[in-house]
This record gives sequence, structure tokens and C-alpha cells, in this order.
Amino acid sequence: MVEAGSRPDPNLRVAMVDSGRYAPPYTVGLCASLRRLGAEVTLYSRPIRAAEPRDSLGSDEVPLFYRFSEWIRRRGAPVPVAQVLRVVEHGIGLVSLWRRLRRDPPDVLHFQWLVVPVLDWVFLRVWRASPTVVTVHDTNTLHGVSRFSPRALGMGSALNAADHLVVHTKYSIEQLRDQGVNRPTEVLPLGVQLEPPCEQVRGEGDSICRVLMFGRLAEYKGVDVLIRAAGEVARNLGGCLEVTIAGIPQVDMGSLTDLAAEVGAGDVLRWELGFISDERVRELFCQSDVLALPYRDVDGSGVMANALGYGLPAVASDLPGFREVVDHGVNGLLFGVDDHLELARILRRLVGDRGLIESLARGQRVRAEGMSWPVVAEETMKYYRSLKPPGTGSGEDRGQGP
Repeated sequence: MVEAGSRPDPNLRVAMVDSGRYAPPYTVGLCASLRRLGAEVTLYSRPIRAAEPRDSLGSDEVPLFYRFSEWIRRRGAPVPVAQVLRVVEHGIGLVSLWRRLRRDPPDVLHFQWLVVPVLDWVFLRVWRASPTVVTVHDTNTLHGVSRFSPRALGMGSALNAADHLVVHTKYSIEQLRDQGVNRPTEVLPLGVQLEPPCEQVRGEGDSICRVLMFGRLAEYKGVDVLIRAAGEVARNLGGCLEVTIAGIPQVDMGSLTDLAAEVGAGDVLRWELGFISDERVRELFCQSDVLALPYRDVDGSGVMANALGYGLPAVASDLPGFREVVDHGVNGLLFGVDDHLELARILRRLVGDRGLIESLARGQRVRAEGMSWPVVAEETMKYYRSLKPPGTGSGEDRGQGP
């Protein structure tokens, strides 16, 4: 085992691990904000893909993971082949990470995602040179992934092997406890990038209410709920409503387009499927009046963070994770989970009340100020400095096996 040591360096040094680069705006935003406060942060990830946003820390981002599988992926290898190879390469990447950090251990080792929990468990169990932190972005391991994914095996044990956990909502702590995860856990909000004001894009006399649903389209996100609600509104207010659904599909699109035709929503729906560039993301958020989040389950939401950054009010399912961000009637509106009729009533209300939309937008901008990256980075720095080195009581009862 690597034993804990001490260094005279007064600057906090953080090794951040996001091996799959699952949310570059979040991870890079956090790292950059910590650096502005004086922390020395190195991000360990995979090579950046050609079509991806170029969010990067430059020379302080090290593509340590999945280099060969990314190489064969660029050359057209079947996705299943690349995925199997990634599991093997994940172990190789962890060994490389160990060797790098062992020479000069950081003050904090922070994992953003556990991609292969069985292998991550081994690393977390034996690393003792500095406190380990894992952010649990979603307590439901299978959200958006196959039940045969490596992420589905051993997650609870891997989380229990960490010294400390970070979540984005109090609800997540309750969920982890119910799953038998008992590590010291801190709530730190998702950081919000405050975007420049949008240019005025609405023409004079334009009374259309534009609704955006954005992000990966998975079953738990309730795309069908929004489609059914849009169909209800389209019966008598179709010319006043426009719903854009944009993102990468992870569901059967045929069934959704059939549903849209069945409920009469086809004329009000706009589909924008696939990868969305940074420039187009800004256009979509600036052109919209509200963001729809008809989720069936959620801890925290990166899409909600986007809405906060643009001051775009949220119309969201009344879930514990959303209730911690959305104050009903102040910066958004909540409706019952899976209740497309209540969502339709809200959309009708918004169609006829431009003043309400503007009021909610003002509330959203105020809410965003308290979750901006400078605020979150300050909280994160205080949290890091409060962590005790391994062997001083913070991680002695870590999980014993996957």
C-alpha cells in the first residue's frame, strides 16, 4: 500500500478523474473554477473526440484512459468491440494513474464517475496516500445504460470503499443509505455556468410558447409524457405552442413518433436528434421560453444546470431531486410524475401568460447566482480542506468486498 505522507506545499493539489469524459462542461468547469481559487488541479480522462465540445484544461488534462479503444473507434471498429476493450483498458488506466500519483500524491483524489466499479473498488481499497472522494451524480446505476453494463456490477461496494462521497441533493443521501452505502457524504450543488444574455430573438406579435426538452432521450426522462401533454394542448391551442425535443436518442424513436401521431401532437413537435454543437445548444436555449423535464426519476440534472445558466424557467416533475432546485411558482413549475394532463394544464397557462414566463425567468436567474461556479468552487475548496488523511478515522470502516 501507498502510505500517507505530508508536503510543505501550501497549495491544495487535486487529482480529478473523469475517465470517460461523461460531462466535460461540468468536470472542466469545476476544475477551472478550483484553479482560479489557487488549487493545482490535474484532470485524468480519455482523448477528446472530434465532434465533442472542446472544453479542456489544456496541458493540465491528461488523456490517460482508453487511448487504444478510442483509436480503433475513430477507425470504424464496431461499438461492442470498443466497449469490451474499454473494460480491459480501464484497469490499465487505473494502474497508470496509480504509478503517476504514487510518485507525488495529491491532497485529494476525486473520482467523478466509477465506470467499472469492480476494478475501481480495488483501487479505492488500496490507495491510502490521500483522501478519496467519489461524486455520485445518479444513485440509480442503470439510468441511461444497459443492465449488462460494467457499471451495473459492484457499484455499492465500490462506493463504500471510498473515504468520502459527494452528491448534489439531500435526496441522494437518502437513496444511498437505502442501498447500504454508508460513507461520509457531502451535498455540493451542480455548478452553473452563467451564460451571457441572449439576444432578442422573438419578433413583435410572436405569441408562440416555445418549450424545449434537451439531453439524452432515455425512457426515464418521460419524453412520452411531454408528447401526450403536447397533444392535449394542440387540440385547441396548437398554433400557440411549439415543442422542440433535442438530443441523442436512447429509446425507440418509432414508438415515439407513432405516439405523436396518435395523440395529435405531430404539428407542434420539432425533432432535433443526434449530437448538438455548443453553438446550437445556445440557440436552442435562447429561442425557448421554458425547459420541460418530465422525468420519472432523478437525483440532480445537468440539463437543469444549463437552464439555470440561461435563466430559462423549468417545468419539471414533482420529484425530490427537482424540488431542491425548483421553487414552484418562483423559478419554475412542478407537476405530478407521469401526469401528462397536469403538464398540459401548465402549458396552456404558459401559452396565455407571458408575464408569468418572464417572472419565472427572473426567479431562475436569481436561483442561478447561488449555484454559480465561483460559489460552488468555494464550497468545494472548503470541503476538500476539511478532509482527514486516510488512517485518521475518515475511512477505516470502508467496504470489504464487491
